[in-house]
Amino acid sequence: HPNGKAEIVFAKAMVPRWGVAGTPTIIINGKYRFDVAGAGSHEKVAPLIDFLVAKERAAKKPGA
Repeated sequence: HPNGKAEIVFAKAMVPRWGVAGTPTIIINGKYRFDVAGAGSHEKVAPLIDFLVAKERAAKKPGA
């Protein structure tokens, strides 16, 4: 959408459902939710994202 209004409306509606209490809150595949404190530090956020994305991708492969 050119103005992004639909995305904003969707995001506002989903925030309570996702349990977002602050930013940044990272949600992976609707299963994993964490913030910087939950990850342990800013330095641990990116590796945690990589790990969880890889885990979800592996689970979606045939035979997994």
